[in-house]
Amino acid sequence: MIRMVYLAGPVLSGRTEQELQDGLEEVVSLHRALHDLNAVGIRPVLPWLDGRVELVSRSDAVLTYGDWFDAPEVRHEVGAALAMGKPVFDDVHALAQWMAGLRGDDETRGRISKSLSEVRRSGRRPPDRHH
Repeated sequence: MIRMVYLAGPVLSGRTEQELQDGLEEVVSLHRALHDLNAVGIRPVLPWLDGRVELVSRSDAVLTYGDWFDAPEVRHEVGAALAMGKPVFDDVHALAQWMAGLRGDDETRGRISKSLSEVRRSGRRPPDRHH
């Protein structure tokens, strides 16, 4: 089964060119990691908050990234996910462990190891926060 993971992170509009490039690279890295975990990342660019919350409701989990806690709209998305009982993760490793627990198979564990190696090589260092 393919899992849907909502990516909750800061909006990239209004950023410097370098911040925009760094943000896009991070999102692409997360999408690749999710693909390796047999999951699809959802990262809307909709300005309509109700539409984004609807996408959260259709997701299996939420993965936060970047300085998401500095953006009120992203805090709202995360709060909505928690109110819906959706698991919220702040790093790919924790999400991968959760997914492995859902599947419990060796193939998934192999993809998790590969995916985590790629995320580490990309330089992404998730903050040490728990929700």
